[in-house]
Amino acid sequence: MKQDLDRLMAERNLDALLVLGNSGGNPVMNYLTNGAHLERALVVKRRGGPLTLIHGGMERDTAAATGLHLVDRDARYNMMAYLHAHEGNRLAAQVDYLSDIVRDEALRGRLGVYGMMDAGEALAMLNLLQDRVDGAEIVGEYGDSLFALARETKDDAEIALMA
Repeated sequence: MKQDLDRLMAERNLDALLVLGNSGGNPVMNYLTNGAHLERALVVKRRGGPLTLIHGGMERDTAAATGLHLVDRDARYNMMAYLHAHEGNRLAAQVDYLSDIVRDEALRGRLGVYGMMDAGEALAMLNLLQDRVDGAEIVGEYGDSLFALARETKDDAEIALMA
């Protein structure tokens, strides 16, 4: 159950979570957003804090239906400015954007990363991100992740979504 996330985070010594990727083909993003169709979304969470969805402005109604705390990515983070600042280097722009999110959302300590993206892109991006963020150690899990365990049980709201 989603309500178990803080306990599962504590058991894994995780202080925060970052979930990456489109919702299509992304079980963790789908689970957290109740199946909402989102592109380039992020979900972040500090242990003891709310699940926060960082979404595109065009997706505001879909995002609102998730019930998560919301941050409008387009209103807060100017992706074109990141690209311009890095002379079109998409990797550098993405790392800059994510480091701003880590800072703005106060993601400190052990930061578990989840979601779906190309393995090579993820490796390049997360290695650079680790070098950029202060006070956060980026970690991953192999095998039965925190989310695999969370999805094993359901509360009434999660059961209703399945019906």
